[in-house]
Amino acid sequence: MIRNTILARWSEPDHVVGTRPETLDTITATSGVLASASDGQRILLVWDANGTIRGRFVTRDDFGSSFEIARGNLARQRPTVAALGKGRFLVGYEIVEAGTQRRLGGRAIDVNPPPSRKRAIR
Repeated sequence: MIRNTILARWSEPDHVVGTRPETLDTITATSGVLASASDGQRILLVWDANGTIRGRFVTRDDFGSSFEIARGNLARQRPTVAALGKGRFLVGYEIVEAGTQRRLGGRAIDVNPPPSRKRAIR
């Protein structure tokens, strides 16, 4: 499992992760939450960074670049992630509205290429 190749050290709110000691990188999660899910080929790490949900794919050979999953006028925090199948993930998070009101948000991530579109021949 690729899960065994990830090195991680918890030092709240920073998480130091990498696939090899020379590739260690720091992820600062504002709420101290770093969630992960694996589809058997890759791991998706998700965290909140100042109201934005960010993610990064990690494989045996690559510790990819971080990317934005969700942001907006209202803060997003406390992310969670689930693998739905090969290359498919669902990220859930909390959206903070006025005062203490909260609602759930989510984003589906699919790393599989879209099916090719064939043009009909006339």
